[in-house]
Amino acid sequence: MSRFVRLAAALAVASIATGCASTAHFESDPPGAQVSYNGEKGAVIGTTPFVKTVNDQFGWFSVYRFTATLDGYEPETIEFAERSPLDAANVVPAMVQFKLKKVEPAAAVAPAAPASAASAAQ
Repeated sequence: MSRFVRLAAALAVASIATGCASTAHFESDPPGAQVSYNGEKGAVIGTTPFVKTVNDQFGWFSVYRFTATLDGYEPETIEFAERSPLDAANVVPAMVQFKLKKVEPAAAVAPAAPASAASAAQ
């Protein structure tokens, strides 16, 4: 068995032994935002504040993407990426905080002049 194959096997065993899951507390300002997670196929995983165990995506250098949405606020997405195959259990921090920004009301737009008035002026 080549040295590379032994190393790959050892890395695989080590990643399984680490548990490949982390527990995170999700909060938002303001509270009440629904949080979706790309590892759950974009499904809502909870409404802030809540605690969730996030399982490893079983792919090297995976990205964990969470999006918080709340009516009247802009959605916010936070991503965490694995830096190496061995840190899957430590990628998502124990506390994930979203700071949502209020949606500004659209500026009033003056109605355009009717076409008949524009042609009469010529």
